[in-house]
Formats: sequence, structure tokens, C-alpha cells
Amino acid sequence: MAAANACIAHCQVLLAQGDKSLGACLRTALDTELTCGATLRAATLQSAYLGALAKTSVAAMQACIEACKPHAEHHAECKRCHDACVAAVQAANALG
Repeated sequence: MAAANACIAHCQVLLAQGDKSLGACLRTALDTELTCGATLRAATLQSAYLGALAKTSVAAMQACIEACKPHAEHHAECKRCHDACVAAVQAANALG
């Protein structure tokens, strides 16, 4: 979530400067932060909806990976977000 938040802030700054090329990156990072936050909260509360939220988080992170990929070589924030999502999806897949 920290990497997604940094990516969100970076994309917002560029968007405010008129650079719309990171629009998809911003949208998916927002979705990732939202769904991962909900999943973390559900895990803390041992919610019956944890599995469904986790699947949604993985889907959001996969979209974020694809959106950040084109920007990863040019923006450190996008690279960190991309790499964090890749690691999280791999960890989630290892759990089953």
C-alpha cells in the first residue's frame, strides 16, 4: 500500500502539471490501495469476506502491474509500485 500511495501522489502531481500519460497508472494504483486496504482490514477482523476481497485485490494489483509497466523505466514511483504488486501477487498465489 505504501508503494501504491507513493505512485498515486506522483501521478497526481504529473496530472496537475498536464501530463495525462499516467492516468491509467493513477486509476489502478487507487484501486489497488483501496482493495488492499479493505483486504488488510478484513484479515484483521477475520471477516468471512476475506477470500473474496483478496481475489479482488489480486485482480486490482494485476491491473496495476500492467498500467505501471510502461512507466517503470522512467518513474521510480511507478517501478516501486509495479515491483510491490508483482511481489504481492506472487505471495498471494503461493498461499493458494
